[in-house]
Amino acid sequence: MLRIAMVLMVALIALGCQFSLVPWVDISPAGDDTLQMDVATYRTSDGAFIIGNRNAPITIVIFSDYMCSHCQRYNETMNMIIDEFVRTEQARVERRLVAILGELSIQYAKLAECVAVVSGDNRLFWVANDLLFEYGQTGGVSSDEARGRLANRLGLSEASLAECAITADQYITDGDWGRLAGLTGTPSVRILFGTFDATDGQIPQPISPSYMAGGVDIA
Repeated sequence: MLRIAMVLMVALIALGCQFSLVPWVDISPAGDDTLQMDVATYRTSDGAFIIGNRNAPITIVIFSDYMCSHCQRYNETMNMIIDEFVRTEQARVERRLVAILGELSIQYAKLAECVAVVSGDNRLFWVANDLLFEYGQTGGVSSDEARGRLANRLGLSEASLAECAITADQYITDGDWGRLAGLTGTPSVRILFGTFDATDGQIPQPISPSYMAGGVDIA
């Protein structure tokens, strides 16, 4: 497990990402697995999206904003990590939605959540995740355009996505979690392993100094 963690750290450092090794957090799933080919997809008890075996020894938590250019580039590497480490059950990835770059960031985060809610299929979140990073490039297409593209691409009701987005708030939960975890910018990564007692309301803290990596400050 240590070798895997070291390889992952090298990959993350090479990208200039903010990261830390922290103990395990209680992220017990809140629903049944669905499968994307050979990979499980599900949500944590507080709603975050996970891809990978529940029993994988390492969890990589990624906080990123769809409108952040560094995050857009980093998503390509994250997909490589999924192929190499998640599909081989050496790690799993937990996605936390950050929306700190204006209204379009918020609307994109809402759409990502709503794809899973409207479809009832957590696999589609990961498809939408890639698409939204693509839509967010060079300033991003409008939220209405993004919603229409997602609905058409994934076979979902655009009206249902719009209705869901009115109350979608996973990005608030994820943003609060990130602030408590000491994040200062995006993309930010936490690699979790070991044991951790979350019953006392503890929040994992970085064990090395945080630093900006060309990302955006979280106010």
